[in-house]
Amino acid sequence: MATNRILRLSQKPTGVWQPTVFIQFAGRMGPTAIVWDDNKQVLYVARYELSDITDKGIISIINIEGQIIKEITVPAPEISGLALSPDGSYLVVSESSTNTLYRVPV
Repeated sequence: MATNRILRLSQKPTGVWQPTVFIQFAGRMGPTAIVWDDNKQVLYVARYELSDITDKGIISIINIEGQIIKEITVPAPEISGLALSPDGSYLVVSESSTNTLYRVPV
């Protein structure tokens, strides 16, 4: 979280794992939750920030190449968890400063 990035691990040669930076973010405190959507081939990333600094939360949508293709805002910034609906049509977002669950269409 504090390094504000997501790592990708590749095994090469067998038994040896190589870490690389999949995406490096700027601003905010860092990712707190991620969800992979296998059907859309995108990664949803919760971008945590303190409620003293902002009143909006951000969920970044990352493609398979590690590029941000869209950002979704939610009404509170301390995003603590994400879950994708079984049909992939919405995210359930937990937020800790307001103790609220949001249903966010994707």
